[in-house]
Amino acid sequence: MNARTSQEKRERPKCKCLFRLANSIRRLHQDKLRFEVQDAHPEIASAHGEGEADVDLPDRKLCWTDTLDVRSDKTNFYYKFRRRLRKNGQVIREKTWQETIPRDHQ
Repeated sequence: MNARTSQEKRERPKCKCLFRLANSIRRLHQDKLRFEVQDAHPEIASAHGEGEADVDLPDRKLCWTDTLDVRSDKTNFYYKFRRRLRKNGQVIREKTWQETIPRDHQ
């Protein structure tokens, strides 16, 4: 007997890594990823992820943040990824990729 509920959410534990590099440079990386699917409608699934990487340099702090969203329906997958770069807390660059991908049922 399957003990899963009709709607299942799974979240990968948050990953955190700290690196110390030469010249007092410190790098911190962390991310998390969550999946959601329904037994009655497996075609309607989604995933959401967030990541962050900080680099502390002697004269500035850089922070990259990423957001990933993927969802689906019976005919398409929908993909959106955004990356943002901050320097000392101010956004200096941002880019978003977005695409609708038809299901080909192979």
